[in-house]
Amino acid sequence: MYFVGIDWADKFHQVCILDAKRKMVLEFAITHSYSGFSTLMRELEKLTKDRSQIGLICETKHNLLISFLLKEGYTVYCVNPKAINRFRDTKRASTAKSDSFDAFCLADFLASNKEMLKPLPHDDEKVKKADSLYRFRSRLVRQKVSIQNSLKSHLKSYYPRSLELFGLDTKIFASFLKKYPTPESLGRETKEGFVNFLKEMRYTQSVRINKLAEIIKQEQIKVDKTVAESASTFTLMILAQLELVTFQIANIEQQIEEFISSFEPARLITSIPGAGAVVAAGIIAGLGEPGRYSSASAVQCLAGTAPVTRQSGNYKYVRMRKSCNKHLRNASQHLAFSSISYCKWAKEFYNMQRKKGKSHHGALRTLANKWFRIIFAMLKNNTPYNESCYLANKQRFCTA
Repeated sequence: MYFVGIDWADKFHQVCILDAKRKMVLEFAITHSYSGFSTLMRELEKLTKDRSQIGLICETKHNLLISFLLKEGYTVYCVNPKAINRFRDTKRASTAKSDSFDAFCLADFLASNKEMLKPLPHDDEKVKKADSLYRFRSRLVRQKVSIQNSLKSHLKSYYPRSLELFGLDTKIFASFLKKYPTPESLGRETKEGFVNFLKEMRYTQSVRINKLAEIIKQEQIKVDKTVAESASTFTLMILAQLELVTFQIANIEQQIEEFISSFEPARLITSIPGAGAVVAAGIIAGLGEPGRYSSASAVQCLAGTAPVTRQSGNYKYVRMRKSCNKHLRNASQHLAFSSISYCKWAKEFYNMQRKKGKSHHGALRTLANKWFRIIFAMLKNNTPYNESCYLANKQRFCTA
């Protein structure tokens, strides 16, 4: 058996290979290119043709090198950098650090703890696609929030009145800023003209129309005309970015919808009340192929919904699990939140957790923890969610 530690970087990766007796066999560096990856494969094949006798470990799982190795059929492990930092301290008292020593520590860590580590899965193409689509959407959503925060901060500097009228995430907000880009242009508008603008935009909140028309005629903070005109130009630039990323999110959500409709495990997830295609993609991307996990508790720990208990003597402390799949935890929060509006028992359970003193997010995690026990059974038995069946089982368990 050979243990291969890879200390990865942007351009070069340091490689250290240990044998079954944990003695160094080879040490070298490869470039982050097909040529470098091929060099690694050639060196490994010189040691053994049996790829099951080679274990590789790295501190990241989202890397071209890792994808390459998995595709070639190698067994690859991913380890938390915190664990390697602590393991490194057992090897050297000083704080000296080098790429070659880091690669050695990775290989030695794998040799010492192989039985406790889980190799990265060789997911099929559909699971990989679900993972990619969900991650790309999450990245775009974060980008959209960043642009919205930038726009909000910018408007506060010269046009705070605009923020009093509409929400940043409403469709009418962009149209409003394009028609009234400065405080002066809004101040010149009549109530009738503003009401007509709202009607043209098909603004549906009729109760607020007169109130909004009154707000625009209230006295505003005076801003220099030249400054306001320059600032409005930048506002329109930010709006263009916001509209583009909003369009991109809608586009990728459409791709997710089309993909989920043809992927049976994900379709099972959408049978849960309130679970849409995006949530289903996030859950399947995090869990991988059905059957990977042997118990519901393993799934709950992976999603971060199962709490962590720290106990020593009379001391006991229960806290949120931080070491988990963050994308899966995010999807589980959305699932729990959506189910409250569509599922009676979920809403009752959430309210009960709030009465116990849990925060909003704490109650959602507890609810998500229950949902993952149900999801595990759904995927294991390849059956959609059946609420009457769940409630009957719950009643039978309570009366047993």
